[in-house]
Amino acid sequence: MKIDARHKQYEQYAPKWQRCRDAAAGGDEVKERGAAYLPELSGQDTSEYSAYQMRADWYGATSRTIQGLTGAVFRREPQTIYPTAGQVLLDDVTLTGRSAVQVAGQLLDEIETVGRVGLYVDYPRGPDAEPRPYWVVAPAERVINWGTDRIAGRSVLSWVVIEESVSVPTEGDRYTTEAVDQWRVLELDEAGLYRQVIYRKGDDPEQRFVEVDRVEPLRRGERLSFIPFLFINPSDLLPDVDRPPLLDLVDINLSHYRTSADLEHGRHYTGLPTPWIAGFPLDTHLRIGAGVAWVSDDPQAKAGMLEFTGQGLTALTTALEHKERLMSVLGARLLEEQKADAEAAETVRLRQAGQSATMARIVDTLDEALTRASGWLLWWGGGVAVPNPPSEQVAFMLNRDLIGVRATLSDIQGIVQAFQGGLMSFETSYYNLERLEMTRPDADVLDELELIDDRAEGELLRAGELGDDERVEIQTTVDNIVANTPV
Repeated sequence: MKIDARHKQYEQYAPKWQRCRDAAAGGDEVKERGAAYLPELSGQDTSEYSAYQMRADWYGATSRTIQGLTGAVFRREPQTIYPTAGQVLLDDVTLTGRSAVQVAGQLLDEIETVGRVGLYVDYPRGPDAEPRPYWVVAPAERVINWGTDRIAGRSVLSWVVIEESVSVPTEGDRYTTEAVDQWRVLELDEAGLYRQVIYRKGDDPEQRFVEVDRVEPLRRGERLSFIPFLFINPSDLLPDVDRPPLLDLVDINLSHYRTSADLEHGRHYTGLPTPWIAGFPLDTHLRIGAGVAWVSDDPQAKAGMLEFTGQGLTALTTALEHKERLMSVLGARLLEEQKADAEAAETVRLRQAGQSATMARIVDTLDEALTRASGWLLWWGGGVAVPNPPSEQVAFMLNRDLIGVRATLSDIQGIVQAFQGGLMSFETSYYNLERLEMTRPDADVLDELELIDDRAEGELLRAGELGDDERVEIQTTVDNIVANTPV
């Protein structure tokens, strides 16, 4: 029994995940990988390579792109639908104080970074454990193997192996712990019922793995008939691995790093003028300075300074700029230079359409995953009757308006004129103002109608304290308000 075996797709994509992780982590992580990302130059010794690597600059396009894309999704609060009784569960879905919205941000970062993440619902055990279900996030690198079966004509996840590292107290020392590897198997048994089995490496060489724990989770005294685990990919919730969405950007980012190393290496050796002499004795020691003169008995002796000329370093500089532009096209729109002349809004939207389409698929998939996981959590916690409740009972909806649109004066005038001319209802005009981000984030159309009614009533009350002419003016204002407010 080889519990730590890796799935074939895992082995295929693990190197890609590593590149993405390192690029997202930044320059320190990339440089720690040494020659994996920056091969040594011919003839370099260890100290020369260290200096070569140290001079290289890391351009943080990958991490800033991930931050920008996640920020675009969460610039508006997600919309949620679930029973009031489930609020406590979703305010702390990890038993560590993290809410469902916070975990959603973590999951989105994982999908953008490596294109995959696992999420499952568990139930704590032990006398001191809080008796309610919670979410567990499993990074792609930890979900090492899985399998499916055909049940009732459907492909169903039948087992999944999660590699974990846990801290256990050191024997005889209550103040120190040691990390121990273990493998958690979520599986359906022969009867099709869910259980968890935990294995660790055994002390006996012939017994490579030993079972250290087994649990059969229950809901109201009955075992589960499914594994409450989800694979979340950029475009689906299937076990098959998808390509990381930012892999092309990552590879250009690493290439940019290598070009930067070559450029800085060249600048180091060519940036300072180098003196040269001819016709001086070989054992002559010369110093450079304002109070020093070089004198030789040889009338043919010469001296001069070597200075770099040519286009070699210019080509490297151009290559860096080209790769920065390419990374921008591949997703790092926040890294683009601001143009001196303003771009048309439609030009910006067209240029970002491909990126937005990819993000829209990711958001749709994550919405489905969060809705399903919320349903499992509430069902296991007793908030709903079935594990996959209808969407009108439980739903999680992230923001899909990823590109902010600035309203122009003509946009606003057009909406107002269409409403006043009877070509657009108040609800539709308010919807368009919301799309242009011209409304209060905490007010909907009904709130606005109520405020308009309150304003009309307030104007009439104030008119009772004024003279006849002022009353006529106020009444005209009220009539205009009422005439433009839908019944």
